[in-house]
Amino acid sequence: MMLNFQHLIERVTNITALGVVINYRLTASDHVSYTLAGCTSLLYALRVLRCHGLPEQSLKDVFRATVIAKLTYCLPTWFGLCSAADRTRLNSFLRRCMKLGYYSTSDPDILSIAEEVEYNLFTTVLYFKTLNMYYNHTYKNDLNCTINLEIVSDSNH
Repeated sequence: MMLNFQHLIERVTNITALGVVINYRLTASDHVSYTLAGCTSLLYALRVLRCHGLPEQSLKDVFRATVIAKLTYCLPTWFGLCSAADRTRLNSFLRRCMKLGYYSTSDPDILSIAEEVEYNLFTTVLYFKTLNMYYNHTYKNDLNCTINLEIVSDSNH
């Protein structure tokens, strides 16, 4: 008797894990499309805020807090899977934001942002590993001193 489970398992072309869209080809194209669609909606919200009289500096702050945060979310995990076309789409979006006045021409392009995020991630991980090693070393030395002192004090009695 042969069991057939094909009707129980659904084949999908992509899956979303922690907000990152992963497709069956392991490229970031679907994630870039998803992210840019969300960022375009945020641009509409910024336009509404501008129409209601929000100052330019506040608009730029909201832009960084929403759009740039959305673009850089989990960037080290998916940016390496981007094709040249995906990077072009991301940079085109940032150029459009420059034309709208939310992003400055002196601000970095998407590749520079990715490098900065990866560097910050690396230094943060390195910092915490170093801190962990320091505490483990300090804790072990304190523990050994405590054990040795207890042994010496017990033998003196």
